[in-house]
Amino acid sequence: MCFFFCFIGMKMSVDGVLRGGGDMQMFTIANLVNLGLRVSLAIALAPRFVWYVVPLGWLANFLLSGWEYRRGKWKGKKMDPSIR
Repeated sequence: MCFFFCFIGMKMSVDGVLRGGGDMQMFTIANLVNLGLRVSLAIALAPRFVWYVVPLGWLANFLLSGWEYRRGKWKGKKMDPSIR
């Protein structure tokens, strides 16, 4: 089970780059997919495989965020000047 904690580390790294780059839309979508997947699979796989649901959500989040990171569109996003 501890093997799966690498997914949350990669997920948080890529999510941080997207958020810092101003791509809040994909960050939000990936996290909503993560949450939706975890809830729906927890209901479907309970009680036997519920412990694998969280790492699967992390993996799905990482794949979506990583895909957006590889596309590189976050590099051209404009930051809101009022945030500074």
